[in-house]
Amino acid sequence: MLLQFAVENFLSIKEQVVLSMLVPAGVTLDPRYARRVGWKWDVLRCAAIYGANAAGKSNVIKALDVFRTLVTKGSAPDQRIGVTGFRLDPAWREKPTRFEVEVVLGDVRYSYGIELTQDTIVSEWLYRGEGDDERMLFERERGEDGATEHRFKFGEVAGDEEQRQFVRFVAKGTPANQPFLVESRQRNVTDYGPLSDWLERGVAVIEPHSKHLGLLSELEDSASRGFLEQRLRAWGTGVDGVVIHRDSVDSLSGKSGVERRLIKSLVDMGVVQIGTLVDDPAVASMDGDAVSRKSLRFRHPGAGGVELFDWNDESDGTRRLMHLLPVLRQIHQHPDGGQLLAVDELERSLHTSLTRRFVEEFLDLCASAPDTTAQMIFTTHDTNLLNGRLLPPASIWFVEKDRAGASHLYSLAEYPSEQVDALTEHLEDGYLQGRFGAIPFIASRDQLSWNPLKTGT
Repeated sequence: MLLQFAVENFLSIKEQVVLSMLVPAGVTLDPRYARRVGWKWDVLRCAAIYGANAAGKSNVIKALDVFRTLVTKGSAPDQRIGVTGFRLDPAWREKPTRFEVEVVLGDVRYSYGIELTQDTIVSEWLYRGEGDDERMLFERERGEDGATEHRFKFGEVAGDEEQRQFVRFVAKGTPANQPFLVESRQRNVTDYGPLSDWLERGVAVIEPHSKHLGLLSELEDSASRGFLEQRLRAWGTGVDGVVIHRDSVDSLSGKSGVERRLIKSLVDMGVVQIGTLVDDPAVASMDGDAVSRKSLRFRHPGAGGVELFDWNDESDGTRRLMHLLPVLRQIHQHPDGGQLLAVDELERSLHTSLTRRFVEEFLDLCASAPDTTAQMIFTTHDTNLLNGRLLPPASIWFVEKDRAGASHLYSLAEYPSEQVDALTEHLEDGYLQGRFGAIPFIASRDQLSWNPLKTGT
């Protein structure tokens, strides 16, 4: 599970911000909201991030996604790393961007961090802790020439001297713009595998317009389809069932050998765009020489019987749920016990009741499976979730920009408990009144200097 994520000098984030999933000292929470991991950590299952438009909420999610992609996919040798730092202060333009994550996997805590510029890794480190014992696994620093030379220090390395020599050989050959965590994984160094595996397969990031890849294939499983259909019915979408529909769209008959091979390879790779909308999960498949279209239809009961609706007949909200709900099920069924789900703008296209129900569904699944390590972080403008009963104060975060354009992240739990307790039933009002900051400053109409509208000629 994620203990904390820190980022510095990334987009609107200037000085370091830390999103902590640790339950504050002295606070006791129901297993629905927190889980004990390792030997002493009580970890939050959920975090909601509020803030004005352009305050930097999305940049917290983007930072996690960029970091995860960088340290699992790496950079090509002739490619710039591609991170953008804080641009509104000239003194910060040449400073490195910094990411750091702390996670508990089983009973082991890993602390991994990386500092980098557009062109090179400046430093990188990984520590492993069990109980009160923390040990350095490796440290990396940029050398004297400032670009190509890097110095490594290693702690424990599994295996004999030959294996330790191999790890040092891999480190020496690691490009300046490549995280060692990536290089070691690609070269089959297993010492850092648990953390690499969690970063690659244990974190799911959903952007406002994300498409859930493999949705059709997943819904061919009756249990997955049943999970989704049950919620579409119960949540008032009007959908009674989901049908996978197939129809022929092309034939390879009469095409040249080159054309046939090209079309087959494109279909096999899933490259062929079949859907009429960006988020349409429709895909192409091969049935002999026929190119078929596999798409979703939705059963709607009416006075005249059942009608089948196409994907583009459904509302934006229903389509959004189609991409969200399977992920909600997946994170709880992950083989390692659960995934971290990070959603930007959870409420996009959803009625506030559905947004709330989605969060409740996540927490219900946690309560019914208390051993799950699933977590969810999401950004939102939906203040109806601030009712003091859905989420505890430690799970509520705010992002606010200062006058210099830098984003700051802070928790509702940082406010005096007397103030928060007094507003338990009125957190939404308190937030909208500006008691916790992180709301937009809206000028009055007089300050906008609008000229009166002229009518007639």
